[in-house]
Amino acid sequence: MYNLIVKDLILMKKMLLMLFGFAIFFGLLGNPPTFSMCLIGLFLITGTGHFEDRNQSHIMLNSLPLSRKQIISSKYVGAIVSALYATILTIFVHFLFTLFIPQTSADVRQILVGIMIILMMAAFYYPILYKFGVKYVRMIVFSIFVFVIIFGRIVLYVFSDQVETVKQFFMQFTADQLVLTFLFTTVVIFLISWVLSIKIYEAKEF
Repeated sequence: MYNLIVKDLILMKKMLLMLFGFAIFFGLLGNPPTFSMCLIGLFLITGTGHFEDRNQSHIMLNSLPLSRKQIISSKYVGAIVSALYATILTIFVHFLFTLFIPQTSADVRQILVGIMIILMMAAFYYPILYKFGVKYVRMIVFSIFVFVIIFGRIVLYVFSDQVETVKQFFMQFTADQLVLTFLFTTVVIFLISWVLSIKIYEAKEF
């Protein structure tokens, strides 16, 4: 499994220059570090998945003395590495910007939220990927994205008079309490997704 993680790290290294350019571009647009982190993390996770599908890597991987559980576990460990990779790259670019343009330093809570969002995206991405394949995963993820946006707007319109009540409910908690709650939720969903992907992949025929 260690070698599989190293393989993903090598792929990430090949993407470094392009991702560095993305981070600079997002910074020039004035986007917060969390935004850059999430997009870079998503690109890393989906990029490695698409690369393996294009090269039919799953055939080679299943011919190795590795269990399917190990193959999937390497992907989830890789997702954590991707989140850290995106975090380090974004912080580095943000630091370079502060040398030339006065900016507020990245808040620790913002960084944690960015990492959690990346892991949450991975938790939804991998089960869909291993169930339906790359051919359909883009369409499904895009459909979910559009549905969430449209449904969210409908909910906000229908329950517009309740928005203030919801806001007051969350305001009774501190920022640290909300982050810890989000962290707990992320860990639970990530672990459930991990187990689900293993079950899907073990039942898959190649």
